Amino acid sequence: MRFSTISGTILNEDGTKANYTDPATADAIEYFVNIQNNDWCPTQAQFANTGASELFFSGEGAMYYAGNWDLANLCNTYTDMNGKWDVAVLPKCPDPADGDGRAVISNSVSYATAAEGKNKELAMDFLAFLGSEEGQRIQGESGVAIPAYNGLEETWVKTFEDNGFELSVGNLINAFDYSVKYVNNPSRPDWEPRVEQIMLDIYAGTLNVDEGIQKMQDSVTEAIEEY
Repeated sequence: MRFSTISGTILNEDGTKANYTDPATADAIEYFVNIQNNDWCPTQAQFANTGASELFFSGEGAMYYAGNWDLANLCNTYTDMNGKWDVAVLPKCPDPADGDGRAVISNSVSYATAAEGKNKELAMDFLAFLGSEEGQRIQGESGVAIPAYNGLEETWVKTFEDNGFELSVGNLINAFDYSVKYVNNPSRPDWEPRVEQIMLDIYAGTLNVDEGIQKMQDSVTEAIEEY
């Protein structure tokens, strides 16, 4: 029986090599796949027909994992549920190889423009504004996502309070203490869809975990070498 770990990674530190077959990474993958073997976990067939948020807000699901950028939309969509649900700290996985057994992804939201656009200078000026203190304050006050500008996290938290949404969104701010950088490298557009399909095959039971892990390792390695 393998156990979950916080020290596993999909790529090595500089993003030049796949790391799926690292024991820590493989342990984490197997742990999360095996969660679905519990009676309380929805099957993949159920997820295929109904999304996690729909299961949760219909009362069929007890909890699910989502990003902070979903919260404002959820609050405005399910107004009759205000005060009946909340944001919790991510549960810890047992027996981590390192750390306290939990980690979250950070910096997954970004702004970009075409490398050779007709109005590139204007676009670059706008991108600079979006990343400025003023631009990030507007983002926080909109409730769309936690600002990346240090010190403006509370503008996002206050938005929910001002709108009367009864949520402990401060738990998400505290999660930065155990956040990790979003996995990326230049060949990701090539290997990511392949890896996603392999994971779906593992969850569906058409591919065993060990074979799937090796297949993901090979797919990412091949994409990096061909890039």
